Amino acid sequence: MPAMVQEIEVPLGRFTALWSERGLSRLLFPGATPLPAEKSTAATSSAAGLVALWAEKLSGLVKFYFSGGAVDFGEIPVDFTGYTPFQLRVLQLVRAIPYGTVVTYGTVAAALGRPGAARAVGQVLARNRTPVVVPCHRVVGRGWCGGFSAGRRWKEELLRLEGVTLFDSSSRRPAGQA
Repeated sequence: MPAMVQEIEVPLGRFTALWSERGLSRLLFPGATPLPAEKSTAATSSAAGLVALWAEKLSGLVKFYFSGGAVDFGEIPVDFTGYTPFQLRVLQLVRAIPYGTVVTYGTVAAALGRPGAARAVGQVLARNRTPVVVPCHRVVGRGWCGGFSAGRRWKEELLRLEGVTLFDSSSRRPAGQA
């Protein structure tokens, strides 16, 4: 159960952040509803202040991001509890992809030393509980946008906010990639 539930209002809707005492455990897009098990419980008094500081920081960053600002969410702690070692490696690598940059699923797999694991990378990203903060929207397929847990429209909107031209007109590859 989360230690705190936070709502963050941006022009495109209301995001819901679920926090544990370890960090952000889930970020829900507008329209998504937390599961009953994800309802808030009070954080221990020693952690409550820290969780509130993290939540305040996230709120400011999300609002700035959706106003078009270049944001690095690296200061926001993420609770990666429950992920396998491979999933954790994928998510940590993807978390380091800079604002305004896209890479392919195959590029991520190769960076992990598993060049044939593009599909496995995609499966991990489909289960990313903290999109935007772990920017899985910056990972695309060769010649297509790729999937996104909140829907393709959101992925395209996030990339548009970051000024990404998804495909160049001549090759259908992500812009900037050979």
